[in-house]
Amino acid sequence: MELGALPNSGSVLKPNEVNKEMTKCVSYLRYSSAKQGSFSFAYQRKAILKYCSERDLQPLKEFSDAGYSGKNANRPGFQELIAEAKADPEWKMVLVYDLSRFSRNEEDASNYKALIRNLGIAVISVTEPCTEDDPGGVMEALLDKRNAQKSLYIGNASYESLKILSENCKHCGGKPPLGYDVDKKTGLLVVNDDEAQVVRTIFKMYDTGFSYSKIAAYLNSIGTRTKLGNRFTKNSFHEILCQTKYIGTYSWNKHPGCGSPVSENSAEAQTIVENGCPAIISRELFDSVQERMADNSRGNCDSKNKKHYMLSGLRILKCGCCGKYMVGKSYTSKGYKYVKYSCPDRKCANKPINTKEIDRCVANILLFNYIIKQERSALNALINASKNPRLLKLYETKLRGLKARRSNLIDLIAEEPSAEAKEKLKALSLEQTNLMEKIAEQQDALPPIPLKSDKVGKKKYCRMICDELISSDDVEIRAFIKSAIEEIVVDLDDVSVTLADSAC
Repeated sequence: MELGALPNSGSVLKPNEVNKEMTKCVSYLRYSSAKQGSFSFAYQRKAILKYCSERDLQPLKEFSDAGYSGKNANRPGFQELIAEAKADPEWKMVLVYDLSRFSRNEEDASNYKALIRNLGIAVISVTEPCTEDDPGGVMEALLDKRNAQKSLYIGNASYESLKILSENCKHCGGKPPLGYDVDKKTGLLVVNDDEAQVVRTIFKMYDTGFSYSKIAAYLNSIGTRTKLGNRFTKNSFHEILCQTKYIGTYSWNKHPGCGSPVSENSAEAQTIVENGCPAIISRELFDSVQERMADNSRGNCDSKNKKHYMLSGLRILKCGCCGKYMVGKSYTSKGYKYVKYSCPDRKCANKPINTKEIDRCVANILLFNYIIKQERSALNALINASKNPRLLKLYETKLRGLKARRSNLIDLIAEEPSAEAKEKLKALSLEQTNLMEKIAEQQDALPPIPLKSDKVGKKKYCRMICDELISSDDVEIRAFIKSAIEEIVVDLDDVSVTLADSAC
């Protein structure tokens, strides 16, 4: 039977008409917040049992909803109560601490009470005895109206208190964003240095062309976790990359942000304070990331590519005909494999360009400007980027632990051989081999710059740098390329490279 539908037979049972022989009853308990204190289950239950004891009532069952608002009826415990009431139960009375526990919505309260009362079941508030002797239900209707108004008042008061907190740039509850903690004395956001470094890595990786999946894989590989202590997934980054707090702009009640005006609250309902919290990244990097996200939402990205492309994803390689950023693509034609940069607009007249030719050309330009001209600060940054001390230390620590586990397992197998132990040893050995390969990669990073007099060594070193620029997927090296080049424009018959401080 649907809500509001009345049975064809059976009399309506009002609270003041409860038959004294009907001693079996059930109770319904509800609270919406653990901070409610007196409205906790224990307090409600105590009052209901006292009422039953004084009136010789037998409580059979308890229905409850923890952490649910009474403003709507979509509560599992409440719906279970209604469903059982429709099934002609042996109990004929529902006891609640007060009518606000039953519902804080005036219409729901009236309809659901009418529904179960027409099934011959009474609804009684144990702390509002006026409902037991209320001809016409006038007092009960007034109580329902009061409860609805009180709910609205509480909602408005909560909003106003949060609004005041936000205007003072204080944290308004829940977990703070990754990269921040909350000062317990002031309520203000403060930078968590370790987490802030993770945030910078996420922004830098995305800005230099890494996909969500690749960012997650990298962070998980070095043992980094989310604010809640979970592994990163490809769904972990959208909210982070849209968070304006990272550039010092405190915001509250914007929902959901990220440039979606359709779903944002009104300007009056939001709080936005420039320089309202400590910044973690630069506005330049944030804006660059927002541009890339907008581009990706329009389908102008190549983040699904598994192959590494030196210039793809950096937003520096432009089509000279339409101005869109070119993307790396590989395809086979007549038995030959081609790897090229092409315009994402299929209608564009510009032709794809061979990746090997332009990658080598750009790498040589960078070599000329940062080696031959002896601009060593930039080159040293490149050398340091090819090394990751934190990653090397992590791998070495893992390897020591792995060797210890492997040694213990070997001893165990020597004493009591088993197929399961041998399989575990095989898996540990494979993991140890992988770790040793990763350590070797880190140790084989670029060596120091050769002396000016060492022409042969310098020539060989130039080739190493060039190969590193072309093939490396390291976030710092890709950031170096992006920062060194302002733009590369590919026209129908010409390619122009503009460095960040000069044109070539």
